[in-house]
Amino acid sequence: MSSSLYVPGHIARLKSSFLSYNVCMRVKTVLLFLVACLVVVPIIGCSGEKMSLEYRLMLACGSGDVDAVNDLLEQGASANGGEDMEGVPLFAALSEGNLAIADILVDSGADIDVLFDGESLPDLFKNEKDDSDDEVEREKLQSAIDWLNARGARPPP
Repeated sequence: MSSSLYVPGHIARLKSSFLSYNVCMRVKTVLLFLVACLVVVPIIGCSGEKMSLEYRLMLACGSGDVDAVNDLLEQGASANGGEDMEGVPLFAALSEGNLAIADILVDSGADIDVLFDGESLPDLFKNEKDDSDDEVEREKLQSAIDWLNARGARPPP
């Protein structure tokens, strides 16, 4: 047998090259997956169907993306969230403390008196605040309540 096949340095270099290739391929796979999650899924949705403007608006409201909210409203998204999601964009904005986005929604026609299972938004946020042990969350919910009360949100009839 040739001694060059069993030179430890040669084997180590082969192993190193193989491992580097595997690591590189894994990194590429993870990067492609992340691109799919961050770019493709928000545009077309998990089912492969295009997400509605209202659903994308709800995501933008919750994440605090003012530019996306304005763009989606300009494209014709309903500030109220549409038929299946009435009030959800406003709820998403307020529950995440995005008061500037809540202002944009109301200026675009969102109804601050929308009901969720018969509960007004101020009542809903008050109940969530009372149930929360997290002080930061409680402050965020109180800000939402104050914002709604300052704009004259009414209790359910």
